[in-house]
Amino acid sequence: MRQTGFTLTELMVTMAIIGIISVALIVVMSNLNTQSERMNAQTELLIGVRQIVNLIKPRAALAGYRLGETSFDDSPMQITRHGKRVTFCYDLDAVSRQRIEFRVARKTLQSRVISNGECTPSLRGRGWKNISSPIVSNINFTINTNRTLDVIMSLEKYFGSPAKKMAATFRVRLPLYSISGQ
Repeated sequence: MRQTGFTLTELMVTMAIIGIISVALIVVMSNLNTQSERMNAQTELLIGVRQIVNLIKPRAALAGYRLGETSFDDSPMQITRHGKRVTFCYDLDAVSRQRIEFRVARKTLQSRVISNGECTPSLRGRGWKNISSPIVSNINFTINTNRTLDVIMSLEKYFGSPAKKMAATFRVRLPLYSISGQ
């Protein structure tokens, strides 16, 4: 009489094949997860650059914009601290001016706004507000002879476990419309 079913050898071979396929699928899924985290970090860096440029660009375009009769005592745009801080000054209306400054501190872009008649600094080290996520490792501002502002940003983002660093440097050229019209 013949018995039907599987032998122990057949079951062991089947289990070994399923185990090999499972390990291969786990490795593939792990690689896909790592690639997904890397792409998310790259996307966050690109979004961060766009947000920073969108914060600085309108102020750079207004630098030197004058509605009133009085001229600016200093240049309507100043770069200080070896290119690490930039200041824009422009008229809000015929009698008041606004001064806005940008810098990086603790990997975050910060700004402070001062509105007064002279466009002079009135706060000593106070009034800075964080306006970006903590991804900016360095920023540098330079003025070109063709009346444009170059902003060079080094951004970094950590992702994954163990943590890996994604870093990129971006250069953006912003037109200085009001200054070039003087």
